[in-house]
Amino acid sequence: MISTGTAPTTQTIATARFLINTTLGVGGLVDVAKAQGLNYEDEDFGQTLGTYGVPPGPYLVLPFRGSTDVRDFAGNYLDGYLSPLHYVRYQGNNYVGLMKSTLGSMDNRSSNIVTFRDIQRTSLDYYAT
Repeated sequence: MISTGTAPTTQTIATARFLINTTLGVGGLVDVAKAQGLNYEDEDFGQTLGTYGVPPGPYLVLPFRGSTDVRDFAGNYLDGYLSPLHYVRYQGNNYVGLMKSTLGSMDNRSSNIVTFRDIQRTSLDYYAT
């Protein structure tokens, strides 16, 4: 830990972020922990599968999903299935979870639009790049 001179683990940082943001950040609505130097680590189940030796598999380009490999696609599916929003129902339908995944895909694309355009502009075969 920090007091012993060793670097904190990702799990320690995530726990500290949770505790700080839920108490000082109005139940997690404000990211107070980031101001304390505890940056958010974007982890997913695909990375966990890779840690345990699952190979990436073939590269896929899927409509509305973009480019991925089989391991990350399966990991993202499990992330969505295990998310608490997956179980929120509105009039018997799972609109909340679907909206979260749709908005997440749109956010990912908009965050990387410059990279996507550069790849599209400079590659001979966009889908092979």
